[in-house]
Amino acid sequence: MNKDQVRGLYQGIFSAFGTPKLEFHEVLWDGDMAAIRFTMTGRHVDEFMGLPASGTAIALPGITISHFRGDRVIERFSQADMLGLLVQVGAVPASA
Repeated sequence: MNKDQVRGLYQGIFSAFGTPKLEFHEVLWDGDMAAIRFTMTGRHVDEFMGLPASGTAIALPGITISHFRGDRVIERFSQADMLGLLVQVGAVPASA
């Protein structure tokens, strides 16, 4: 994703989940790289990926690894539990 696409992704998330909160559980540094394990919480208040607002409180765990050059991020890798999020907002049925 380029810079504009990343900006659009985050604008969509902030619109869909109100004012989400980020809790950082661990922040690990190694030279010019950082790994952050986080949980984003919020409420599904607007359309997300074509799904109408459900009003459901959500918790989305994930991890991001960033590579810095000076004060700029030059590479970023993120993984979040999107399937879990889709279950929480009712787009995917929960397994029994």
